[in-house]
Amino acid sequence: MKLFLFIFLALFYYPLYAELKFQQKSLNFTLNNDNQIVDFEFKFKNESKTPISIISIQTSCDCTTSNNCQRVIESGECGVIQGSVHLDPLEDSKYVKLTVKTDLIAQNPIILSINIGRAKIAEIKPKLLFWRLDSLPIEKTFTIKISDTSAYKLKDIFLSSKLFKIKALNENSYSVKPISTESKKNETIKIILENDKQIQYTYIVYLVVK
Repeated sequence: MKLFLFIFLALFYYPLYAELKFQQKSLNFTLNNDNQIVDFEFKFKNESKTPISIISIQTSCDCTTSNNCQRVIESGECGVIQGSVHLDPLEDSKYVKLTVKTDLIAQNPIILSINIGRAKIAEIKPKLLFWRLDSLPIEKTFTIKISDTSAYKLKDIFLSSKLFKIKALNENSYSVKPISTESKKNETIKIILENDKQIQYTYIVYLVVK
């Protein structure tokens, strides 16, 4: 009975003295639109009185690399998990999870997270222009506002059919009107932006007669 009580108490108090403690378990990044790689690091310390081994570091996607080697962290020693996340040029955001497993029975796998978002390239308002059936085919407008920090510029505005007419009002505003509202129509305007590396980004404005 005494032996059982000793083992129970030892397991109960063990997590208080044996664990890796991280300065941060979540990192947030905002990228400019030309950057496709994020370098990260998670700093930690062994606050136990015994060495702790990192058995594995698993990432939630193939786009992430880390220093995934087994390592013994001595008592009181500090360490860092470093790596990088690769984004597709057209990805606006990405969430990555790292799972760190140690040889500690009392410590569950440690979950680290990385949140990445891109700076806004442009703002299109509105993204839907709507006309009712048999209403007057009046002009409606949309605006394109490219961010001051963006390296992208307007390359083309593409309307695939002749069911609507589009006209530039000024540098940022455009008017659109249907040829007729006597029948239902669904169309899109593609707004293509391009940077000096010829990477393109496409926005859509929807045109509906219903």
